[in-house]
Amino acid sequence: MKFKLTNHAKEKINQRGIRIEDVEEAIRNPDKKALDRTDERLIHFIKKFQDRHLRVIVKTDRNDIIVVSAFYDRRLKRRQEHDQNKL
Repeated sequence: MKFKLTNHAKEKINQRGIRIEDVEEAIRNPDKKALDRTDERLIHFIKKFQDRHLRVIVKTDRNDIIVVSAFYDRRLKRRQEHDQNKL
């Protein structure tokens, strides 16, 4: 399957210092997948790298995967820390 990046995704990945290899790994081997809450065409791939959760948002188009955006999701880290403090 081929990966394509929108101009927005290229810009944000570069700005955020995210390695393209990590984006590909998150898509190929996610820890979690979720449908977008507002746009049914979008899928969120989430992969934990060390202590950070990378969220990659993609749109599928026939045989291609189009990366729309990618970011380290701090909400997931805080939620995980909060859950650990409950124990």
